[in-house]
Amino acid sequence: MSRKKKSYKNAPISEAIFDVVFPQPQNFSFDLMEEFYSVVKKDFPNKEELSFGEATFNFVKGEANISTKQQRIGLRLISADQLLHIKARNTGFSFHQVGNYRNWKDFYDCANQSLSVYIKKLRVSEFSRVALRYVNKINIPSTRIKIKDYFHFYPHVFSESSKEKINVINFMTQTHMRLEDNTYAIINQGLVDPAIPQHTSIILDLDVFYLSSVNFSSPQYKKIISALRKHKNNLFEESITDSTRILFE
Repeated sequence: MSRKKKSYKNAPISEAIFDVVFPQPQNFSFDLMEEFYSVVKKDFPNKEELSFGEATFNFVKGEANISTKQQRIGLRLISADQLLHIKARNTGFSFHQVGNYRNWKDFYDCANQSLSVYIKKLRVSEFSRVALRYVNKINIPSTRIKIKDYFHFYPHVFSESSKEKINVINFMTQTHMRLEDNTYAIINQGLVDPAIPQHTSIILDLDVFYLSSVNFSSPQYKKIISALRKHKNNLFEESITDSTRILFE
């Protein structure tokens, strides 16, 4: 059963990610990355190169020969306020908002605008994977909690009638699920160091993605993005309890 998406005054989103993977363009040149940067550098003035390293080991007459090489595969671009990041790769593109998430429209419009410039520069027409990933950090005002009071989705450790006194001090779970044709989700959940003294901090990381080749110009593209967003919202609402929702008001 799906719940209606709620708008929260203090949403727990610590990072939102829009990620696209596509086939590596033919005749790829790093100059294309620089052309892309020249268009967006006003909004993303900080630039770092992304590279891929490879090491080869050979033994010749009992002696080890080691050769290494690095290949530039993309750029990491960062806004002046450090809140927006772009990872532009030869086989993909991801847009990250780190904190200060306001709403879906602002996030997606900015991500899609940058992506449109990028695929035009690289002459990419289709993608093989598209994903929405939202990392939520939920801070609960207590150092001793029952996880079931705050989450419908949590690890069970024995039963309440167990003779063992169990005090869970850490956990991390990962669940893979199929939502519909070509659409999947990975849910990561776990305890992390508390962000606030005398609190318990739990990560609820929702990664929802579509796996199939689709043209960016196809009407199906927008439908896929809309469906991913709906799935992400449903998974979030189904994972938490009303006690958790109160924390976001």
